[in-house]
Amino acid sequence: MRARSWRLAGLAAVLAAMSPQADAAPAPPAAPPAAAPQAPAGPVITYTVEQLATAPLPPAVQEQLKPLNTLKACEDLLKAN
Repeated sequence: MRARSWRLAGLAAVLAAMSPQADAAPAPPAAPPAAAPQAPAGPVITYTVEQLATAPLPPAVQEQLKPLNTLKACEDLLKAN
């Protein structure tokens, strides 16, 4: 395994030396990225999230949830069961 990695390293060095870019001057460093725009000063908005935790739902309740389209309807169904 060592001999193989040594051969690969030697081959890579030879190919790099033969490359037409080997004689070219190195590329100038890239310009630093622009600073991110500052957030506008103003009131801070805090969002509060409620999470409803349930036990594993019976298959009958899962079927009843499928046609529901609103969070309120889902909550009402889960609270009833």
